[in-house]
Amino acid sequence: MPDKFHDEPADAESHVKFLARKIVETVKPSDVISRAVQLRQQGHEWRGASPFSGQDSLFISDEHRFYICTVTLKQGDVIRWTMEQGEQAYEEAVRYLATRFLGVRAPL
Repeated sequence: MPDKFHDEPADAESHVKFLARKIVETVKPSDVISRAVQLRQQGHEWRGASPFSGQDSLFISDEHRFYICTVTLKQGDVIRWTMEQGEQAYEEAVRYLATRFLGVRAPL
């Protein structure tokens, strides 16, 4: 597992921002959300039961890199999802996603 990308910054704050950008740009929301919610594809988007409302109101767009619950209007990217579902701080969510989906150890 690599410790760094070739263009990764050295200081901790820039490191977090760099990894967050890489995560949002490369990790498909459906890959993250499908670990917690059974999804079904509808055209180019995904749909499932929202953990926020308990209804079939969760929509995920891999193309636009976001999710939304149409009942509660909770929305965000894979980092926000991970923060809300795991009750994690921003840096913890970035560390988890970087390790799990980018294969990078994130010493934050």
